[in-house]
Amino acid sequence: MSVPFWPDSLPVSYVVDFEQTPQDSRAMFDVEVGEPISRPRTTGVIQRINPTWRLTGAQAETFRTFYERTTGQGALKFIMRDALRDAPQWWKFAAPYRMIHLTKQRARVSAEILVMPHVPWFADYVRQGRSTVPAFVADYEGGVYGIDGTRTTVSQLPTIAGTYLVSRTVSGVTTTQEETLVAGDITETAPLNTTLIVGFEV
Repeated sequence: MSVPFWPDSLPVSYVVDFEQTPQDSRAMFDVEVGEPISRPRTTGVIQRINPTWRLTGAQAETFRTFYERTTGQGALKFIMRDALRDAPQWWKFAAPYRMIHLTKQRARVSAEILVMPHVPWFADYVRQGRSTVPAFVADYEGGVYGIDGTRTTVSQLPTIAGTYLVSRTVSGVTTTQEETLVAGDITETAPLNTTLIVGFEV
């Protein structure tokens, strides 16, 4: 997994009664007379939110492992399907999380999150209701190809090997099943009537 993503075993939805604040990205210039001059530093605006999740005891342990190991104690960005927009986005912990143990098997976790403005290139290929980043994308119709979260050329597709949950769109019909691929199974040219092949780690 080259790109960290929110674990499938954790809930995507969160308590939506929270404050959302855009980060001030203006460059300010004082003037001798009149109002200050300002201009945007960036084309996109980072949003700061503070979601809360209700977790089971097992989910709380998964969350701790995700924070400490997968994101390097919050140092790395990760992919999360935003429940408000129902779209995968880049998130990053702005500060350490807070966990309240309600009982031995129930916990409430809250965090300060930075939501990045740019959309990941693989957003359209993430499965509905999940945050899982595709292990590979072969979009023959759209001309989009990638491996482990990185855009690649079509010539790299034959290097794909391993066991994946593979989704194939053939003649407009999409089927998904676990497959063990060897190098060369995913070809540079589209198989007959195939427009899209996407694989996920199992």
